[in-house]
Amino acid sequence: DDQHKWYEACIRYVGKEGTPNAGKVAIHFIGWADKWDEWITIGNYERLALRHSHTLGKPHRPRKNNRMARALIPPPPRPGKVAQAWAQLLKDMFSNRFRVVAPRDFKAAIGEKKKGARGGGKKENVHLNFFFFFFCVHRFMGYSQQDSQELLSFLLDGLHEDLNQIQDKPGTTAVESSGRPDEVVAAEAWQTYLKRNVSIIVDLLQGQYKSRVECPDCGKVSITFDPYMFLSVPLPTERYKVMEFTWVSSAPGASLPTVYGVK
Repeated sequence: DDQHKWYEACIRYVGKEGTPNAGKVAIHFIGWADKWDEWITIGNYERLALRHSHTLGKPHRPRKNNRMARALIPPPPRPGKVAQAWAQLLKDMFSNRFRVVAPRDFKAAIGEKKKGARGGGKKENVHLNFFFFFFCVHRFMGYSQQDSQELLSFLLDGLHEDLNQIQDKPGTTAVESSGRPDEVVAAEAWQTYLKRNVSIIVDLLQGQYKSRVECPDCGKVSITFDPYMFLSVPLPTERYKVMEFTWVSSAPGASLPTVYGVK
C-alpha cells in the first residue's frame, strides 16, 4: 500500500480480454475489513508478491500459496519463451476468434537453439537438465516426425523451468533413509526437492516413487524417494501361445489334410 506495508491477499478474478480490467487481477485482502478489493496490474512487482518473498514476518492469517498467483505472477522477468508461446497458443485456440490456428510461434520456441550452447570459454561440467534441453531443442528444430511422449516431456520440463519460483537454487544433498520410517524420509526428500523446484507443474504433475536397493553381499539396504513426472509402465503380454498342426487321416478316401490351431 502507500505506507509500503504488505498484506496477505488472494486472487479472486482474472480480467478477461476486451474488458477494462484486461491484464489485471482482482485482489481480496484477507482479514482486513478496512481494505477494499481492488484490481492490480499483473506484473506489478511493487504491489504483488508471493507470500514470504518480501517479508520475514508471519502473514495475518497463514495460508498456502495461491496456485493461481504463482502462475500469474512469475518471478522477475527472465527468458521464458516456452511458457509464453504455450500460453499464447492456448489463448488463440480457445478465443473463438480463429477458425484455424497455426502454432508457428510455439514450434519456433521449442525448436530454438539455445544461445551459447557452443563456443569457447571456460570448460565446465554439463548439467544433465541442460544436456536434455540442448538435445531436445535440436531434435525439434526440423520438420521430421517426432515422438509425442518426448515432446510432452520437453514441454512440461520447459514450462516448469520458465515458471519456477526459485531463482537462486541452493545446493542440496541426497536424503538417506538410515533406518527411519518411510513417511519421514519421503517428507524430508520432498522438502529438499522443493528448495530448488517450486512451480505449478510440480504442484499438479509431479510426485515421488520409492526405490529400494539391497546389496547381495553385505545385505545393506538403501531406500530413496525420487521425484518423477512420467512413469514407464510395461504393456501386458499374452500368457498363452497359439500353435498350428496339420491333421491327416489315414483312413481310405479321407478328406484332404486339415490345419487346426490350438491355444
